[in-house]
Amino acid sequence: MTDEKRSRILIIDDDDAVCTAYQRLLTEANFDVRVARAPYEGLEATTDWPPDVIILDLLMPTISGFDGPKLFKKNPRTRDAILVACSGVISDEEATRFRRIGFDEILPKPVAAFALVQRVKGFLATRAS
Repeated sequence: MTDEKRSRILIIDDDDAVCTAYQRLLTEANFDVRVARAPYEGLEATTDWPPDVIILDLLMPTISGFDGPKLFKKNPRTRDAILVACSGVISDEEATRFRRIGFDEILPKPVAAFALVQRVKGFLATRAS
């Protein structure tokens, strides 16, 4: 499969271990993956590379991931991407709130390797149908 046909996944997380693990797992699953350590860095990465999925950690030092929908859903390069809220503590009530503010999907941390790949494939399959 060529790069043009692989789904593009942008991971935005300030935790190096999370970024490294997610990038390795998703790359091995044949996704085209880029990593950013902050939301604005992630937005910069989309200048010539529009992602299909953005996995955004919610708690970061520079800008809250809660501002992600404002940042990514209003930008022409990223507005059609599946925006995934990623957090260590997500209750049903919080998941509803995240969707209400603009996130398309929820990914609780920690996520098992197999589950990460399957969830991302599921997000893409849902969007395609």
